[in-house]
Amino acid sequence: IENDYLHAIILPDLGGRLYSLYDKVYGREVFYRNNVVKYGLVARRGAWISGGIEFNFPQGHTCVTVSPVQSHLHENEDGSASVTIGYTERVCRMRCSVTLTLVPNEARLRQDVMLHNPRPLRQRHYFWANSAVPARDDLHLVYPCNRARTLGGEWPYPIVNGRDMSWYRNHERPNDIFALDAQDDFFGCYYGGLDAGLVHWADHRLDFGKKFFTWGTADEGMIWVDLLTDEDGQYVEMQSGRFVDQSTFDFLLPYQTVGWCEYWYPLSGMGGFAWAND
Repeated sequence: IENDYLHAIILPDLGGRLYSLYDKVYGREVFYRNNVVKYGLVARRGAWISGGIEFNFPQGHTCVTVSPVQSHLHENEDGSASVTIGYTERVCRMRCSVTLTLVPNEARLRQDVMLHNPRPLRQRHYFWANSAVPARDDLHLVYPCNRARTLGGEWPYPIVNGRDMSWYRNHERPNDIFALDAQDDFFGCYYGGLDAGLVHWADHRLDFGKKFFTWGTADEGMIWVDLLTDEDGQYVEMQSGRFVDQSTFDFLLPYQTVGWCEYWYPLSGMGGFAWAND
């Protein structure tokens, strides 16, 4: 699907992943685009691939992350174009659908999520949209929080022991960083050398989770470059989720449906940013 500003490629045969979002104005990929399908032993069934946006429900790196899912391409009354991908999780029978939409005259990708429990029992779940962006020394991660949960515990953010952890280059070791006290609806990143970046927006009352993950710059993390790609280099994950971290679940009640809207959009020519709305 595409409009005057963006061109999106979605792959229903690989979990419904957003493979590419191309900024036609600036002439660049908005996310990390991996030009090979190279499976790594990461996901629940073993195989996993990097790049774009992966949709995870009811748990992380879900069982269908590289399997075919149902899809529907449709044109809407307002002239927008959408792709809906969805699946039924085969153990709990819960259902998930994600609709990705490009609207005329809007330089942003809309993401509508719907989760449904069709059974008479409550069932636990979470949802995370796991995006990837290129890892570069000038990558600045803009997260509106003062505290974060990492693999080493809870810390002030972004300054930890005199180091600014909002810069990718300051992470030697693999790490998950979850925003703990964010009351704003955005997060994103910016590349100083490219003068371009990315914003994610969602109502934090419905979709609170704000995370980034890095393999780190040391050798133990850089081995994943060869394991997951051929020539596209390292990446950093930027994730949005229902709950504060990926150890936190909640229950979908019997026959309950929940849904919300998120946006992803590129920035350029701004010299960075500190705040964003939808």
